[in-house]
Amino acid sequence: MNYKILLKSILFYFFISVTQTGQLSGETTGMNIVNTDYRERVYSLNLPIELRYNSQVEDMIKFYVEKNKKLSATLLGRAEMYFPYIEPALLNENLPIELKYLPVLETGLLPYAQSGAGAAGLWQFMEGTGASYGLKITNAVDERRDPAKSTLAASQYLKKLYSIYKDWTLVLAAYNCGDGTLNKALKKAESNSYWDVQQYLPKQTQEFVPKFIAIAYMMNYYYLHEIETNTLHDDYKYTATLKVKKRIDLDRLSKEYEIDKEVMRRLNPAFTKGFIPESKNADYTLTLPEIKMLEYANEYGIYDDIIAYSPNVIARNKAAIAIADQDKILKEQEAGSQPLSQLPSNPVQFEHNTLALRIEERANTIKVVKLKKGQSLADIAKEYNQEIASLLEFNDFDENRPPRVGDQIRVKI
Repeated sequence: MNYKILLKSILFYFFISVTQTGQLSGETTGMNIVNTDYRERVYSLNLPIELRYNSQVEDMIKFYVEKNKKLSATLLGRAEMYFPYIEPALLNENLPIELKYLPVLETGLLPYAQSGAGAAGLWQFMEGTGASYGLKITNAVDERRDPAKSTLAASQYLKKLYSIYKDWTLVLAAYNCGDGTLNKALKKAESNSYWDVQQYLPKQTQEFVPKFIAIAYMMNYYYLHEIETNTLHDDYKYTATLKVKKRIDLDRLSKEYEIDKEVMRRLNPAFTKGFIPESKNADYTLTLPEIKMLEYANEYGIYDDIIAYSPNVIARNKAAIAIADQDKILKEQEAGSQPLSQLPSNPVQFEHNTLALRIEERANTIKVVKLKKGQSLADIAKEYNQEIASLLEFNDFDENRPPRVGDQIRVKI
């Protein structure tokens, strides 16, 4: 017997068997897949799409968690600013919350991003599509760049696409390349599975769903890869929004109130010429860091024009209310006047400034101060007769991450 021929035959049939197994499971080029940990974690993700794990997906994952950790840290930081807006909008439209990863993929969560083809904003709307969903686009205003308004429009658009395709994987593909291009690919493939259609799609769309999976992986498992969030400055996260009628020069406002130009740009990305146009019906809004907005509103006596606070402000003040109420109830409990069972379980939400001030009064009045250059937390503690440990706890600081110059410090007075 020729043993060399026999050995070659065995290896040939083994190779065929392995290849077919990989194809049957949808894991193309399966012999190149070596990281079983990645595979298991991908299939544990709670995504609404048709999940596949192949070498393409693995390469995308490695791009974010091995080769570009700094980029991933930046994306995680931006998510702290934008996800609190995006998630409720998706839920309000009964859409999967995991679609929040779509603008991460589209723009890296940069509201003023613009493609060479003319798509703009977090969700990369083309001008015609944006206008059809109510986004105003003029020579000075582009609401495709407005995070709140564009997210509402994107939610409605995604809902429409799902009503057509009934499959979120195909919705992602259509969102990227357009429904006309996707429909042609579906006919060529004679299949309704993205993974069968993938080869007939433009190169960018062929990579779109694998990238979506990779971003979802990174944002759920970043801590397993020693990636730390590059947290944005408080000026981006703790903000207030004011309705305006008169024209406002954003550069001049930035200088007057010592607001970094990039902060002003990021908080007001819809105004492409550096000013907010005059509007008799208060069609436009101004967003500033919370502490600067209170200064601005105080100077002009327009507190009642503040219409909203960022979700981070609301969450912070809820916590402050709970702490204040709990302290009050515990003191009354010590005096024997109120049972502990009356601890608040559902703190009040607020958006309007008048109610916000009332809530801060309930919390023993919360003053927000900014840590200046040459100033320490000990200086603020001394000025307001506070314990340093109390300030650290109240502001969620710790010894490993002390406050930095420019950080907002909340003080109960």
